[in-house]
Amino acid sequence: MQPGPARADDPRVIQRRGPGGVAAALRVVRGPLLLLVAALAAVAGAAHLLGPTGTAGRAVLGVAEVLVPAVAAARCLRLAARRAAPPQLRGTWGLLGCGLASWSLGQVVFAAMDLGGLDPSATTAADLPFLLWGLLACAAASSFLRLRSSGTLGARTVIDGALLGCCLLTVVVLLWLDGALPHLEERPLEFAFPLAFQVLDVAYLTATAMALLHGGPTRPLVLALAGGALVTAGDLLYFLALTTPGGFTTGGSADLCWLTGFGLFAVAADPRNPLPPPPPGGDEPARWGVGVPYVAFVPAAALVVHRLWSEPAREPLAALVVVIALVLLRQYLVVHDHRALLATAEEQRRALEVVAHVDPLTGLVNRRRFSLVLAGAVAEGLRTGGHVVVAFVDLDRFKEVNDTLGHAAGDELLRAVADRLASCVRSGDHAARWGGDEFAVLVPEDVPADAVARRLRAVVGAPFEVAGTALDVSASTGAVRSSPRRLREERLAAGAGAEVEDLVEALLARADALMYGEKRRSRAPSTAPPGPPAAP
Repeated sequence: MQPGPARADDPRVIQRRGPGGVAAALRVVRGPLLLLVAALAAVAGAAHLLGPTGTAGRAVLGVAEVLVPAVAAARCLRLAARRAAPPQLRGTWGLLGCGLASWSLGQVVFAAMDLGGLDPSATTAADLPFLLWGLLACAAASSFLRLRSSGTLGARTVIDGALLGCCLLTVVVLLWLDGALPHLEERPLEFAFPLAFQVLDVAYLTATAMALLHGGPTRPLVLALAGGALVTAGDLLYFLALTTPGGFTTGGSADLCWLTGFGLFAVAADPRNPLPPPPPGGDEPARWGVGVPYVAFVPAAALVVHRLWSEPAREPLAALVVVIALVLLRQYLVVHDHRALLATAEEQRRALEVVAHVDPLTGLVNRRRFSLVLAGAVAEGLRTGGHVVVAFVDLDRFKEVNDTLGHAAGDELLRAVADRLASCVRSGDHAARWGGDEFAVLVPEDVPADAVARRLRAVVGAPFEVAGTALDVSASTGAVRSSPRRLREERLAAGAGAEVEDLVEALLARADALMYGEKRRSRAPSTAPPGPPAAP
């Protein structure tokens, strides 16, 4: 089966934690890389012995430049046809394989024209397959990148890619192609395709770099990025050679760049070294990759400013305006994402607070929340000298309701009791489910404790309709009225703790003791379960 997404401890991910990390990362591709180096050395040696500019030497280079991308295409298409490969990645490998095959076909035409004595510096029919390679390679990288991002993250990825691509293209044009651009105006048909190759190369490098930022530095992506960079270098040398009086000739550095670049594509398309399948929700960019577009902006802006300082022109100024607009748009998306993230975090915090403080069965506050509210009331009583009343309510023989009518009926009874308690307390009072069939009530005012206990017994003592049965339910109550100041003085005199938490525990213990004392006194010899009220 295809391995899952690459993790930090996955050997497919190039680590930087020590010298052994890179060595372990290159272990799988060491053999193919050595084979590629040996093949390149053999081709270079044969071409050198035969003369790189002679017919035999150009034939060797032409055949090599046909076979290397053809091998890479076959390996990519083989990965696309594997049933074990994730369906999302088959299209990526398929597009890349078709693009490599298109380059190989174009090289057949180019080599035939070169060996036939035709001038290969002009735009020819071979440029159409070369152009198709660039389009398919960009589509492959973009399809993988699209799988790695979604939603607002996808929009930010598009802006990052556009910013990175504009910066790279600006650097390429101002550093290398600036002197060759006038030839485009003189011979537009001849230079249109070579210039299009540069644009497509930059687009491929941008999409691959963005995929690497989202998917992590996996070996296939690193090799694909390195291969694309070498192919870009070869296309750049080819374009510059076209602007010279002698034109392009086979056997130079461009051929070496192409051979090495497509060889790296062949090494990347290894079944033992697969691309990680994208997660369902997309990947967040790596921390180190967030600032890559900004890093690319610095040299591009510096080159534009230097060019405008020496020679004002509209094209560099337009490029600078576009790049700055993309930076501002990216910042807006970042701020928008952060605001949305903060809103989501606040909603989750509120939801967790409800879960932490509300009893899920009855909807009343739970024991923890009741203790916090009581602590606040005690602190207020210490400050003002007021009184608080704490009462416990415990249902009598509740277990027998569960045993005779079932736990569902018991839950229904608990909810009914909770509803009555919630309806009988005032806005400033608090009712809570303490646990099991026990409830607690807080009245932060100076009222008689026995009046509170009688009211609670009366509320609970009215018949309940549960599971189609009228039940007479009795309850044991215990209510304590106390002044937090006086309680603190009593505990200090006794040498006990007198902090707010100690006073809370003391009040709860007194109310609980009163409730269980009443429960013991009210126990009757009969253990019959609660039943319908007697007929008058």
